[in-house]
Amino acid sequence: MKNSSLWLILQRMRAPFLVIILTYTISIIGLLLIKGVDNEGNPYQLTIFDAFYFISYTATTIGFGETPFTFTYPQRMWVSIAIFITVTGWFYSLGSLVALLQDKLFLEEFSRAKFRRNIAYLKERYIIILGYNSITSEIIKKANESGLRSVVIEKEEEKRNHLLLENFTPPCVLFKCGCS
Repeated sequence: MKNSSLWLILQRMRAPFLVIILTYTISIIGLLLIKGVDNEGNPYQLTIFDAFYFISYTATTIGFGETPFTFTYPQRMWVSIAIFITVTGWFYSLGSLVALLQDKLFLEEFSRAKFRRNIAYLKERYIIILGYNSITSEIIKKANESGLRSVVIEKEEEKRNHLLLENFTPPCVLFKCGCS
């Protein structure tokens, strides 16, 4: 797949997305099945839009009020259950998202995609330098004087930090190599 970081997001977040969809569906169906009463005391059935609207803002903010009419006690009991179901679904989903954003494979793939984008945006000629040390620092200086951009691939964090502090103009495109 061309964008592997997107693939990882879709793969890892599939279950959390399904949990949110399932909790919303259960909550909405419950509101559709329970009869309510309008302001004149006539029986009222929520429309699918009313139920979806109410669950959408209740699940994320614990509600603003009962719409379109005041709820009956069975509806309120169901909404209480729906709040616990949907909030738990959101906690699970957000926890999964945080875990994904801290995942080493995702971070590495995201870094690789960013590197590819940076290389694609280079319009001038460039050289690729594997590793950074005092010798390659001199090569970068000479390349800059010659009008060449430098792309540096370095696996050691300390050397990458030193390269960033060197403050070359134009700046080097830097890639953290995940290889050992």
